[in-house]
Amino acid sequence: MQQPRPPYWFAICGIAQRPARRAAKYEGLIPIEMDLDAIKRLLEMIGQLRGSLDGFDVVVSDTEGIGPDASEADMVAAGATWITRRVPVGATASDVRDLIKRTVRR
Repeated sequence: MQQPRPPYWFAICGIAQRPARRAAKYEGLIPIEMDLDAIKRLLEMIGQLRGSLDGFDVVVSDTEGIGPDASEADMVAAGATWITRRVPVGATASDVRDLIKRTVRR
């Protein structure tokens, strides 16, 4: 078992103070159905609650609100420390390689 314990990441939909306060007490969050500007505003709030965002993870995905064409740089600028990408149903191995080539820093 991981000690002291695994990190807790909370999903948050929108900018609401109560969920932000809850997430600020732990190690990270997963914003859902939010665009990059809303994520930035949410992280400003959480940064104020915590005193900083040091040690706080933010998982950003190319889901609704952000879209599959969002660049890695834009996601990082919004505060992402982790980025996930969706692979469409029916994607071929070539499609997956192309997705990796588009998003992986060299």
